[in-house]
Formats: sequence, C-alpha cells, structure tokens
Amino acid sequence: MYGNFQYFIICVEMKRVISLLLLSITLAGCGVLFPWPEGNYPMTSFYVKNASDKPVDFEATVIKQSTTTGPFTMSVPFTVNPQDSVLARQVGFRKDARPNTWFREFRISPLDGVKTNNPYKPENWKQGNDSKGKTTYTFIIAE
Repeated sequence: MYGNFQYFIICVEMKRVISLLLLSITLAGCGVLFPWPEGNYPMTSFYVKNASDKPVDFEATVIKQSTTTGPFTMSVPFTVNPQDSVLARQVGFRKDARPNTWFREFRISPLDGVKTNNPYKPENWKQGNDSKGKTTYTFIIAE
C-alpha cells in the first residue's frame, strides 16, 4: 500500500511539472515571459493633428499583411476634431524608413478657408517619443 501512495505522489508532481513547463513554453512563445526584441522594426505610432477650428476628414490607405491571404490594401476614413488629434496607425516600422511611407495613399477632404499640409513630404511629420519611450510621428493636417 505504501508503494502505491508514493507512485500517486510522483504522478501528481509530474503532472504539475509538465503543466508548468507547457505553460512556460506557451507564454515564452507569445513573448509574454520574455518579450521579443524589436530589432529594426520597433512599434511606432502615427498621429494626425488638427490645429484648425474646423473638423478635417481624411482617408488613409495602407497595405496590411494577412497570414492566410497575403498582402492587401485597406482604406480607413478618419475625422479629426478641431484642436485634437487621432491615432492613425500603430505598426512595427523600420527604423530608417521615412515617416511618410506608412501609408500608400492619403486623401484629405477639401475645406474652405483651411490650409492643409502635404502628408507626402517627410519633413511634415514631426518625430517624438511617447511616455514609454516608443517612437511617434505627428502630422499637422490643418492650420
């Protein structure tokens, strides 16, 4: 009888060890236990700011990557309220890439009496850092 009890204890311990091992492998694989280094593609945020007194509408077309269907284009409409900004995209972005290359097309709806800037010029995207030290770019769409 004593042998069966020891065998039972060993089986319970083995189950705990195997379960803990599988959980650790799963979390490590997802980057939770040991976050993946960002390398040449750190997470970067792109903001569009409206410094005018009127709401501004724009549409950004980006290339998305799907593991099942491959790359595809996607257009997303935005409205930026007066004196406000919106997060247009957050993506792993190559360190040495120009900030105006995160989109394929950028269409700004015309507004009477509001000067809009050109999103295709890299100098119109101002680089900064967020509270976590991640790179951000801000484009002032209207003044």
